[in-house]
Amino acid sequence: STAGRYFCIPQENFAVETYSNDEVLNGFLDSSKMKPMYVILNDTKLIFKEFQTSNKGNQSPDLVRRLLIFFKTKPDPISSENYMDTILVLSVNESYLHSFYHALLDIFSPAILQGNVPEVRPSLASLFEKLEGEMRSTLFSTPRASDEINSIDDELLYWKTVEDSAHKKLNADVRKYLLNSMQYLSSQVKSFGTLSGSDVDDTLENIMNILDDVWKHDFKYPYHKMAKLLTIIGND
Repeated sequence: STAGRYFCIPQENFAVETYSNDEVLNGFLDSSKMKPMYVILNDTKLIFKEFQTSNKGNQSPDLVRRLLIFFKTKPDPISSENYMDTILVLSVNESYLHSFYHALLDIFSPAILQGNVPEVRPSLASLFEKLEGEMRSTLFSTPRASDEINSIDDELLYWKTVEDSAHKKLNADVRKYLLNSMQYLSSQVKSFGTLSGSDVDDTLENIMNILDDVWKHDFKYPYHKMAKLLTIIGND
């Protein structure tokens, strides 16, 4: 039923009994040796499969946009008494790297490092920061890098870390200009919450001037990235 709700299967089209004889599902529930199981949607039917990595590393056999992974924290058969303590559920959208990066950045890193957990070692903070940086660099070097830009700070980090072929010839002066522009833009956008009256108008004018200068620069700032920046600023 968890998978049915996740994939938004209409209630009238979903019956738990339909899957009562599914070999993979029953193996996961009953076996102490069963590997993690993942679920994908085929039309309106759930497909259960044993999770396995391919020979190339961290990709599952089904390269789909969305899947739900179930795994056990204990090698026990599942019962109505222990399932909440034994089964964890993980959703994956787009890619494993994308999902892990955002889970680490938005949930696990702040929850662990800022949650006053006494057993957390100080060195863990630097490890998390390094891991986030490496993952961000990888994500920002992919063809879908713009999909990862959700804030002005993300755009700033993009120009700090991007290594894709489209920008390898970016000279040092242009890179410095873009970084300075994004840093100033970020500070202006963040100041909105503390301003009122004419200060808001002045800050908004500053923001528009920055964007206008960047757009008119000889570098030819990508249209889709400028559109994304305008959307981000509008939402903020």
